[in-house]
Amino acid sequence: MRRLGMLAVLAAVAACAHYGWDGTQELSRSMPAPADSLVYAAARALRAHGYEPRIVNGQLLVTMPHAVPQYTRPVSTNPEMDGDTWVIQVQAEPNTLRAGSTLKVAAFIVPKAAATASGDSVRQRQAIPVDARRPDLMREVQRVGDWIVEESDGKH
Repeated sequence: MRRLGMLAVLAAVAACAHYGWDGTQELSRSMPAPADSLVYAAARALRAHGYEPRIVNGQLLVTMPHAVPQYTRPVSTNPEMDGDTWVIQVQAEPNTLRAGSTLKVAAFIVPKAAATASGDSVRQRQAIPVDARRPDLMREVQRVGDWIVEESDGKH
């Protein structure tokens, strides 16, 4: 009975110690660092790769619009719909039942025409979330997340 209890504890610990990326729009990953440390590591990593990060608070960072990598841009018949810039959003939330934080990385395509005039009114266009329907861009989001993990681990 004691052995069964020990196996249950080990299984629970293994379930908590997840080191891969999860998600189809927002990638998430458990990290051993505090949330604010992850956000500052994200700022350093993104700055090192040419992005302009803006820390909103100790748990959220958003970049200024940055060029989407050329090789991920689709060939489109409607050039206004697929923008050529995107923003990266990084969020870190403290874990409630275990040490560390959950790192979340997402990206949003910025439409070429952020606002278009239609008659007397102006129609606003919202950013388009990058999700699993664009696997090329999701791989880039994962690369961005990996930069943050490396920076957080001090492996830069």
